[in-house]
Amino acid sequence: MYGSDVNFSIVTESGLGGTVMKDSDYPWKVENPADDPYGEGSVPYSLERLLEENPDVIFVESYSYSPGTKPVSEQLAASPIWSKLKAVQNGQVHEVRSPIWGDGRGTRSLGVMLDESLAILYPDLY
Repeated sequence: MYGSDVNFSIVTESGLGGTVMKDSDYPWKVENPADDPYGEGSVPYSLERLLEENPDVIFVESYSYSPGTKPVSEQLAASPIWSKLKAVQNGQVHEVRSPIWGDGRGTRSLGVMLDESLAILYPDLY
């Protein structure tokens, strides 16, 4: 997920990061093409919708446009819905580096993203 405040989006399997992650049990798909009309590979989400999927792990890219802005995961911590998520309850919410995960477009960035995510998803193997 990524965003600059409580308005966040989820990178789907058709997004650049999602194409790398989709082979590791990645649940985020665009079911309705109208949800992603420009084919950008991400869709706006709500906490209620996130709770329906209730992921085991959440990777968060926090964008900040002013000094002192809290990461998205800290902003969402005030919501009672956030605390119901499995990933939150199990300490599996991971803030990731936006320049790599969100802005990186080359093979090096994708390799770093894959290395970092696999180490979190499969710690016994990586």
